[in-house]
Amino acid sequence: METIRNYLETMFYALPNTDQVRRAKDELYGMMEDIYESLGVMGMFLLIAVGVGIVLYVTGVKHIYRQLLALNDRNTVGGNLFASQKELHYREPMVEAVMSVYWQTVLCLYLLWSFLSFAWERTWVIWPLAVLIHWLIRKLFEGEPVNAKA
Repeated sequence: METIRNYLETMFYALPNTDQVRRAKDELYGMMEDIYESLGVMGMFLLIAVGVGIVLYVTGVKHIYRQLLALNDRNTVGGNLFASQKELHYREPMVEAVMSVYWQTVLCLYLLWSFLSFAWERTWVIWPLAVLIHWLIRKLFEGEPVNAKA
């Protein structure tokens, strides 16, 4: 607490030693003392959180994190969350390329349209339309690639 007292003395050094300045200094000292004590408790909780994190990491939670994060790998982004689902292919390479970035493009168009028009109550319509277009493209072009038949 001596450090706090020295800091306040340095801070109020240039001010006159009046009753009002002494009251302000004492009030600040009380508030800073409370903050210092609360940081001690928060520091204890921080150390406990770090310890729990280390224990969880060592006991194998790392494997669970990897498994959860693997849900977004190349084979699952299109919705292939289960091994029993077949990988989706399109007959035309151009359609395959376009569909690999379809949802990212729809999202960009939605955000662009919404931020430029500020018509959020209408721009949501892009999502049902995008689903319908995706379904149509899938039904029209789904199948083995042309190169794979040769």
